[in-house]
Amino acid sequence: MKRYIVFLKQVPQSTLVEIDPITKTLKRSSALCKTNPDDLCALQAALNLKKKTGAEIVAVSMGPAKAENVLREALQHGADHAILLSSRAFAGSDTWCTSTVLAAAVRKIGSYDILFFGRMAIDGDTAQVGPEVAGQLDIPQITQLIQIDNLTDNSIILHKKAGETIQQLEITLPCVVMVSKP
Repeated sequence: MKRYIVFLKQVPQSTLVEIDPITKTLKRSSALCKTNPDDLCALQAALNLKKKTGAEIVAVSMGPAKAENVLREALQHGADHAILLSSRAFAGSDTWCTSTVLAAAVRKIGSYDILFFGRMAIDGDTAQVGPEVAGQLDIPQITQLIQIDNLTDNSIILHKKAGETIQQLEITLPCVVMVSKP
């Protein structure tokens, strides 16, 4: 059975978020939160593909206990399983630390075909976590996904945006796909 893992981040709903004066990190408890918009696009892309393939979708989020809300939302939309990676040791993680934790989670989950990420998080705007996970797992990555055309047991054919150009590519599985709002 095919398996897609979708990574979802809980982000502040507003730019009015306090900064902890000691740790210099966002005080997430001071803000209302939501699921990162690009991550919802990644979830939708996985759900659309699930309709064609019958794949299992595992939603994963790394964050404090209240990040459970983004996983509940993913389950309501159609994800089959949800995993919350939560530890005080993760607080204030940069992209390298985050990608290390997420890659370890992928290894622990086991077999998968596609890892879906939102292109970037609105609270960091780095667009590095998906590519860094791909690098740590030594698998191909696609950024700027537009549409998935076909999926076989060994590869995916898709369209991606490259500047003003649209490219059609065939990528071997497993792979990382980064999705953003159309």
